[in-house]
Amino acid sequence: MKTQNIYQRSKSFFSAISGGNIFDVSSYLSLLEVLVKPIKESARDIALKYKDFMLSSSSLRLYPLDDLVAEKAAELRAKYYGNGFKIKTPDAIQIATGILNGAEVFITNDRNLKNVTEIEIAVLDEIAS
Repeated sequence: MKTQNIYQRSKSFFSAISGGNIFDVSSYLSLLEVLVKPIKESARDIALKYKDFMLSSSSLRLYPLDDLVAEKAAELRAKYYGNGFKIKTPDAIQIATGILNGAEVFITNDRNLKNVTEIEIAVLDEIAS
């Protein structure tokens, strides 16, 4: 099952977070995003593992979308609109949340986001390999 492969591939990354080696800052949007695929594939056990980890980890802090995040996300979307690249709203929210809450690196699966200069961008596949 594809979801199981993604879970195994990212397991070492999440282990580093849960072990306190990495402190993760994210938006509650991340919870929504990680639950979609396992729920769609009827992998409720994996969905519950993700949810439990994200809501109970002492090394992961989830932040809500507030006015400051919305404004920063809008600034990012405006800045990067054009030249063959634009930031989608969910990505802008995630990046803004990281920037405003002291993240040093934004981890993603989208290589196109490497165009963003306000924060270091790392692609998960590059980290996992």
